[in-house]
Amino acid sequence: MNYESYSKEQLIETIEELRLLNHQLLADNEQYLIANEKLSDPNRLTKLRNIRNLLKHLIMEINRSSILNKPISIALFEFEGFKKINDTKGYLYCDIILKDVAQIIQSNVRDTDLVGRYTGEEFMIIFSSTSESVAQNISQRIQQAIQQHFLEDNISITVTSSIKQKAGESLEDFIKAAEVNLIKAKKSA
Repeated sequence: MNYESYSKEQLIETIEELRLLNHQLLADNEQYLIANEKLSDPNRLTKLRNIRNLLKHLIMEINRSSILNKPISIALFEFEGFKKINDTKGYLYCDIILKDVAQIIQSNVRDTDLVGRYTGEEFMIIFSSTSESVAQNISQRIQQAIQQHFLEDNISITVTSSIKQKAGESLEDFIKAAEVNLIKAKKSA
């Protein structure tokens, strides 16, 4: 915009409109934070968000990223080898591993990221205002931390991850693309 052609009154009016919009955004953000707290019903084992609340949060983040014109990315992590461990060491041992995985993931994300248990052996991370390349770097760090943990404890579990940045597709197609990327990553591993 070329503001040189605006009169002083028009500029003052525009500034006041921007202040009102900013005030509204701050109020909306406060409501978003309150709603976010209400959605924090955790998975009992991992203390992370459950899938229902994870998906509700993802919808809110997609809407927010659309309004702010910011990217949003998700990562899926899948762990294979639990059946063998379960058969040899039992449920409780697998539960300990899942708790460890949740703690490792949570300790390696930023405050703005949200981690949840997606399915039995899958976790999802929602990366707000984050490009696919930044999400990839964080995910690689998480994957290395998990693999190191398993190596130190002599646990035979395979970790596979995928990343997807939203590109205008529906929520279902966004998640499906991340799942397809995960399947491709498993095949290439």
